[in-house]
Amino acid sequence: MRAIVAFLFLLVTTISVEAATWFLEADGSGDAPHILAAIDSAAPGDTILLNDGVFTGTGNRFLIVPGSLGGLTIRSVNGPDFTTVDLAFNNGFSLSAVNVSIEGLTVVNGSNWVGGGVQVNAMGASVRNCRIENCVGNGGAIGLWAGSVEVTDCVIADCYGGYNGSVAYAVGGAAMLFERCLMLRNGVCPIISAVPLTIRNCTFWESEGGVGSTGSTISMTGALLTIEHSILAAGSGANPVIAPNVSISCTNIYGNTPGDWVGHLAGLDTVNGNFSLDPKFCDTANGDFSLRPGSPCIDAPGCGQVGFGGEGCAIISTGVTDGRPLAGDDRAEGDAAGSFASLFQVAPNPFGAETAVFLTRSLADGGSLTVHDLAGRTVYGQSVSPLVRSIVWNGFDNDGRRLPSGVYFLRVDAKNESETRRIVIMR
Repeated sequence: MRAIVAFLFLLVTTISVEAATWFLEADGSGDAPHILAAIDSAAPGDTILLNDGVFTGTGNRFLIVPGSLGGLTIRSVNGPDFTTVDLAFNNGFSLSAVNVSIEGLTVVNGSNWVGGGVQVNAMGASVRNCRIENCVGNGGAIGLWAGSVEVTDCVIADCYGGYNGSVAYAVGGAAMLFERCLMLRNGVCPIISAVPLTIRNCTFWESEGGVGSTGSTISMTGALLTIEHSILAAGSGANPVIAPNVSISCTNIYGNTPGDWVGHLAGLDTVNGNFSLDPKFCDTANGDFSLRPGSPCIDAPGCGQVGFGGEGCAIISTGVTDGRPLAGDDRAEGDAAGSFASLFQVAPNPFGAETAVFLTRSLADGGSLTVHDLAGRTVYGQSVSPLVRSIVWNGFDNDGRRLPSGVYFLRVDAKNESETRRIVIMR
């Protein structure tokens, strides 16, 4: 009898509970009436899936994830173009459990003392493929009280931080990482950190300087700052970086006032692949921060790609014929930014695991995306519906085989236009 009881106890204790998915609609239908109700009902490891629409009002703000919900994921179905969380200038996400992930959302109008959009209080937090806009607080977009956070493939724009970081404010914790992010027009020193901070393949544009000891883009209070393969451009009001303990490589700092490689960065512009040259963005006025042909950031010597966006501006526009990609017209290097038509952007490029294709406008009648090798063979293809604005491709062909490293051509066809760009896979 004891053996049977012991066996039953072992069986019960080893049965794992499968993680659940909570599907939510912006109108309150679905598995829960709002995001907070789904959080309150969820178990560790669950996923809260938000369909297209704007989630706002009671239950879609003050979104506290308690410490018991480790591994929770909150993400959209179709990406940040389709799903918005409008906080109406209330507190946003507060992550107090380990390994919580926020993915594929646009988060707007957040306000909090620390972390207007997302506040982190535990290890292993991640914010992926999100847009965070018009948020305010000490760390208008991201605030780190404790733990660690990785922010990847995000756009953070028009946030305000008072005296302490419009993009991020790290008052405590272990570490903070920003990778493949685009930071636009953020006010009063975008990032202030007291913990080790890594910036990798990011672009900062028109950052506003702070007061006193805060820099126009990044200010550290003693911890190590590491900047790699990034662009800091058109900032104003103070030195671009204030960081006594800094490691910087393959980075372009250009067009900032009162200067570029000044203060703690003095003398570092000629070492470790650093430089100060016009990045030659495609069309900053219309938000296209991919790089024009001839940009020094496309393939910097000894560094490769620098910044958030890869080569763009419709560098190849006539498609594939006779089995070979046709080169588009070579525009003069002195052409003004924005003189190129642009149907889509690709970032990152080069890439290893995956890249994202961002359409600059909707395809009213739909279209197609294809990838061709150097011989002109089509190795991948898919249709593009009229509502889609972003597509993630993992570098596999139509038969599910991983493509080898090399140069390929990615083409988008619409009803009356097509555009092809060179992409590079680096495994």
